[in-house]
Amino acid sequence: MAFTQDELQSLNTILEQKLATQRHELERTFDLRLQGLRRDFEQRIATVKSDVLSTISQRLIDQHARTREMLVQNFEAQHARLVESVEQSLELQQQEQQRRLEASIERPLAAQLLAIEQIIHQRLPSLIPSTEFFPDDIEEGQAQFDTIEVQTEIPWDELATLVDHALEERISVLQESILTAVKDLQQSLITHMPTAPSTSAQGNASPSANSASGAQPTADATKNIERLEHLIEAMQVAMTANSSLISNRLYHHQQLPLERAHPTQNGVHRPSALHSFHSPRTRSTMSESSGTDE
Repeated sequence: MAFTQDELQSLNTILEQKLATQRHELERTFDLRLQGLRRDFEQRIATVKSDVLSTISQRLIDQHARTREMLVQNFEAQHARLVESVEQSLELQQQEQQRRLEASIERPLAAQLLAIEQIIHQRLPSLIPSTEFFPDDIEEGQAQFDTIEVQTEIPWDELATLVDHALEERISVLQESILTAVKDLQQSLITHMPTAPSTSAQGNASPSANSASGAQPTADATKNIERLEHLIEAMQVAMTANSSLISNRLYHHQQLPLERAHPTQNGVHRPSALHSFHSPRTRSTMSESSGTDE
């Protein structure tokens, strides 16, 4: 069966139209699928992007917090070590200065007290018995000083006032006893003075010798009285210096921390600051002087 040229041309035209229609449908189908895939891909990309951003931000926040915490801990530890080292150096300097100050004050005071005691025992052995002034008073004063304890419940001003009052009482008792001895000496001189004219009247052959012998006790008594006055003044000065030393020690004791201010709480017994004023050398000198007087 043979087809004509027109039939073949029309058949080709029909086939071309169908192919063009199918091509358009395929292109449209592909475009729709590509658009759907593009939308899905963009949504997936947006979701992944948001997840990545949130994860990175959370990790950055956690890392920042950990870094900040670590830096704060390092700074606090460094600050604590620095403060501790500074406090230790300051405490060592304060202890050294306090030891030097105590040594510079105690040495002259001990030497002064020792010199005063030696002068008293050397110049007044016959007029004033040493056992009347020093051993009993020192033992009693030592007992009173031993009973005084520095505690945090007592105000420092009140404690200093009590110590000053105790020192004033001891000074007043010592001064009264010395004045009593001076009065007794004056009375003894007054009683011996009337005997001088009678002896001079009986011994008219030698008036110059009698006058010299009568003036000698008066001069000795005057010198002894002057010595007593000087000794009283020296003892008052020494007691004043002792009181100022106690006040200074109480002030330094107040500045110390609780562990160093009360070492007995840690189980270690140390002599109190008030007990340290009577050094072993002073007490031994006092006991030797009292023994020689007896």
